Amino acid sequence: MTQLEEYREKSEVLSKYLKKYLSKYEIRMKKIMISMINHLDDENPITFKQLRSVMKWIERERKFKGMDRSDINKYFEVLTKPIVKEISYVSLDSFIK
Repeated sequence: MTQLEEYREKSEVLSKYLKKYLSKYEIRMKKIMISMINHLDDENPITFKQLRSVMKWIERERKFKGMDRSDINKYFEVLTKPIVKEISYVSLDSFIK
């Protein structure tokens, strides 16, 4: 299975659950869930923080009942992008010369 195929498969799984939650519950996190669905539909990665925010619902699903949070994170890893904090350094070499 290619990475794109794996992304699409797991994206469908997560989108299905998110749509289910949006249809059943009045949730304060509605905007976050809609944003996640849009990202997944456009084949854009979601952040780990977004995934973590819906983890309490996902871990209750039958498919993930026997898994702990780290296993679920690994399962959806292909959908997340790592948090990379870019630090840019300014060199004074050009000013000194």
